[in-house]
Amino acid sequence: MPRGTAANQALNYPGEEVVRVPSFGGGPPPPPSPEPPVSNARVGMVMLIGAETMLFTGLIGAYVMFRFGSVAWPSAHLYLPVGVTWVNTLGQHVRATA
Repeated sequence: MPRGTAANQALNYPGEEVVRVPSFGGGPPPPPSPEPPVSNARVGMVMLIGAETMLFTGLIGAYVMFRFGSVAWPSAHLYLPVGVTWVNTLGQHVRATA
């Protein structure tokens, strides 16, 4: 490629304007965007939903593994004695009102 003043004169046509393209190193850089492409609230909400999905998937998976992996699952008709139930209820009530 030719260099020097003769080459510059040969490449510049009289009456035509030189256009500089910013992406190819000509001109100033583009101004920074005032906001990110994805809002922080959206990223946080997606992360929260993903974390909750993983948590409940793990809990349900653990239940299924224990339930179907057990030889003898406890009967559904087992209840605590009424006295123990009332003591637990009163204890919870005292803690909640304290």
